[in-house]
Amino acid sequence: MPKSMLWKCALLCTLLFSSAAHAADGDIDALELSQNWQGLVGKTITISGCMITSATVDLMVCLATSKHGRPPSFWFDPSGMAPDDVARAVRECDFYVGYPVCGIRLHGEVANENGELKIMHGSVTWTQPPLTP
Repeated sequence: MPKSMLWKCALLCTLLFSSAAHAADGDIDALELSQNWQGLVGKTITISGCMITSATVDLMVCLATSKHGRPPSFWFDPSGMAPDDVARAVRECDFYVGYPVCGIRLHGEVANENGELKIMHGSVTWTQPPLTP
């Protein structure tokens, strides 16, 4: 195998293993998760760099905060959220209403729903104070 192929393989393996190791610590960036979630199915993790952009009492969307291109998003089930957090998300974050106060750290279980990433039993820690008390 040529050196360039070995180098590419070594670089790819390093990136994949470092992402998995980082996630095993329980904390992963939403942008990184959206690219490397398949190996984390069934694991409970905490996701940083997330903003709620659509919210109902049954289903919410996390948009990965990114400075480049169109940021990826994924669904999460808010069943692990406190009632006050659900009410705040619906009131302040549905369709960007509360941007940027909708930044969160999301905690939940990684799931594969029909080939797409979804976080189950999500709970949140807000990164900004609410618009209304």
